[in-house]
Amino acid sequence: MSSDVERLRRDVSLSSTVAHYGFKLSRNGDEFETCCPFHAEDTPSFTIFVGKDNVERFHCFGCGEAGDVLDFVQKVKGANLPEAIRILDGRDSSRPNVAPRQIQARDAYEGIAAIDPPANPLQAGARVRLYNPKRKGTRSEWGAFAPSMVFPYRRADGSLFGYVLRHELPDGGKETPMVMFTCLPDGTETWCRYPFPKPRPLYGLDGLGETRQVLIVEGEKCRDKLRRASGRTVVSWAGGTQGVKHADWSPLAGRDVIIWPDFDGPGIATAMEIAAILTSLGARVRFVGFASAADASDHEQYTFEDWQAGTFPCAGWDSADAADAGWTKDHIDQFMRATMRPYTPPTPPAEEKPKEEPAAPAAASMPAPIESPASTPAKVKAPPIGADGVDNMPEWFTSQPFGSEVWLARMFRDRLEKECQGRVVRADGKFWAYGPTAWREISDQKIRLAIHAFDAVGVGPKETPLKLGKKMIDGVIHELGTKTSDVEFFHSPTIGVNALNGTVTIDETGKVNILPHDANDRFRFTINGEYNLHTDSRPPEGSLLHRLLYGAFQDDRDIDDKVNLISEMLGAAAFGLATRVKQPKAFVLLGETANNGKSTIAALFHALLPEGSVSSISPAFFGDEKRIINLAGKAANVADELSGAAIAGEEFKAAITGNPIEGRSLYKDVVSFKPRAIHCFTTNTLPRFNGGIDRGLRRRLVVVQFNRTIPDNEIIPDIVERIKAEELESLLGFAIAGAMRLKKSGNYTIPESSKDALNSWLLLDPLNEWFEIRVTPAASEPVNGWLRTSKLFEDFRKWAVDQGYKESFLPPVNTFSQRLKAMPNVQLKRLNSGMVAQGVTINGVVDYGDIF
Repeated sequence: MSSDVERLRRDVSLSSTVAHYGFKLSRNGDEFETCCPFHAEDTPSFTIFVGKDNVERFHCFGCGEAGDVLDFVQKVKGANLPEAIRILDGRDSSRPNVAPRQIQARDAYEGIAAIDPPANPLQAGARVRLYNPKRKGTRSEWGAFAPSMVFPYRRADGSLFGYVLRHELPDGGKETPMVMFTCLPDGTETWCRYPFPKPRPLYGLDGLGETRQVLIVEGEKCRDKLRRASGRTVVSWAGGTQGVKHADWSPLAGRDVIIWPDFDGPGIATAMEIAAILTSLGARVRFVGFASAADASDHEQYTFEDWQAGTFPCAGWDSADAADAGWTKDHIDQFMRATMRPYTPPTPPAEEKPKEEPAAPAAASMPAPIESPASTPAKVKAPPIGADGVDNMPEWFTSQPFGSEVWLARMFRDRLEKECQGRVVRADGKFWAYGPTAWREISDQKIRLAIHAFDAVGVGPKETPLKLGKKMIDGVIHELGTKTSDVEFFHSPTIGVNALNGTVTIDETGKVNILPHDANDRFRFTINGEYNLHTDSRPPEGSLLHRLLYGAFQDDRDIDDKVNLISEMLGAAAFGLATRVKQPKAFVLLGETANNGKSTIAALFHALLPEGSVSSISPAFFGDEKRIINLAGKAANVADELSGAAIAGEEFKAAITGNPIEGRSLYKDVVSFKPRAIHCFTTNTLPRFNGGIDRGLRRRLVVVQFNRTIPDNEIIPDIVERIKAEELESLLGFAIAGAMRLKKSGNYTIPESSKDALNSWLLLDPLNEWFEIRVTPAASEPVNGWLRTSKLFEDFRKWAVDQGYKESFLPPVNTFSQRLKAMPNVQLKRLNSGMVAQGVTINGVVDYGDIF
């Protein structure tokens, strides 16, 4: 038997045996650690090491148990030596493990207290002497080594807490002990291998501050390298995968957190564990990097170009490897934008009544556990299919008792609402059905094709075939519209944004809420992005959106006001606020030089809003009922044609303020609708208002100047398309921040340069220009009385002709008097001598003779 004992002790791996019996080992330098199999504990104190005789041995610093592989089997199985030999030889595998004892284990750290560290910090490469409480009473109680890396853990106020040291071992391995400065029971003050008290501070905690967005990586080395390479705020934690549950994650509560896991199974699983913890703290959590460890290759030196080529790195690749391979800040930003994905908490399984199983025989109690089938997930009610339900209409209907258009419309509506899984409405000249997240149009063509299913069906007792033709189909559609009509259905939709993950609203206190989709919100489109409460309200520095906005307005004295205004314009469009604020506005983007960015900024409406929610109707066509009908249901109207006459028209005012407008599609009846779109026009030059402009319209116009010609080396091709593809969530957050300001104040942020530009534009009207140059306020009546309006008109006409204006374009005398009344300081009063203008006079004039 002695030969068997020696053979088993020498040849059988103790660490493999311990792992085989269900105990998870963690490597610590040359040793392995786990929770003791022989007594109940939460902190690992069971160590496996190689003795001087090259035999693996174990020692528990909690309960004192020690020995080799045979001793371990005897203790864990409750067996004697012959039985242990048979178990290791594979001749007996039926014996269960002995339950851990509930004992008062020795605390290796008892009497040791962490104290404030000395002023001199530990340095990489400098030898440090450490006390090891777990080796008390042995030759290795004190030890020393020169760490290759030193990672200081600090409190939020920057004070030193402790260190994690990286020790390179001779065999190529490493250990990373936690180290604190302590006072030993005998009063000795020294650096000590001392696990950080729980909960443990994050690595990089002192650099958090008020930063909204934080990255998390695994390992202190990764944190330091990613922070240097990206310039972002990055944190990590102590203890690796086993340390997650012991870390203090509370400083990240409510923040926008991005996790970059190691590219392997344990790394991705650890990231999921952290995400679950942070979600419970109210943080917004997303992942970057590769999602499936199964995609790993043998590509060790993984460059940015390798990623662009579509290849994958080797298993275990992390952000430090990217930095070592030369990835720049721009490379990292691109990689993060492209691989960003939200954290989706796993759906908890539905509760099932456990099935009764027959008792297993004693001999069957130790085989590998049998995996039970997964529980059936809880069923979630699917949203209605909506307008797509028309595609499921029958190819033919059954026989009908009656064949009138009214009856057929009734039968058709009932079946259509069944297939669309909800109400069908006729509004703004179209049919609509809700689902899955918004009301969508059912095209007239699909309605007509579905009605074809009535052709040749039997009608009445004699089953007379129904002869369906164009006139009858038109009649059925007309009656269907009558039955489903609700002309005011879309007049008052909810003020909010319909995003993929819910309806975003802003309450009276300015708080943002995300509510479930609801048909009663009356939205007609869904933005193809998600919004979370922690989405950035400002474009992150270095992002495409930030570069576009701050590049277009660079060096402008009111750059912040201009950026805020663009944010509010986008927010007004997304929330449907354009016609609901105190002073609805139309916006003119003016850029008199080439490559000034105005058209690119205007295209952000197309990037933010889904297809079909943005129109392009020039003000010149607002009076065309066949074109203005396309404004119905739109969130924005973006066009690049502008004329003074069109802007001064009544139709333009109605479109801006949301007053009812009448329009009709070709060959259709006239319908009345309330426009909700914000209007944005781009132009290189501002048109003249030859017919004048009233005060009401002046209050509706905002000019946004684009003064900078963007250099070729700053131009990013297809930047708007890239923002839509890569940064839609950031663009949505930018718009929502603008809507919050707009709803709170009720007014847009108007830059000073916009006020100056509008005043200059209004002076392009000859009457305004004349009034600015020739007319001055008068506190008292001139010697010969106030000037008659006819005399003022003659002065205006003569001045305008001298300035080169064609007389045919000047307003007539009656229009002149009406517009003069709207001018500052002017009061018109009718006297026996005629109409006079009180409060003003011509510059330098004290007598009529001074004029003519």
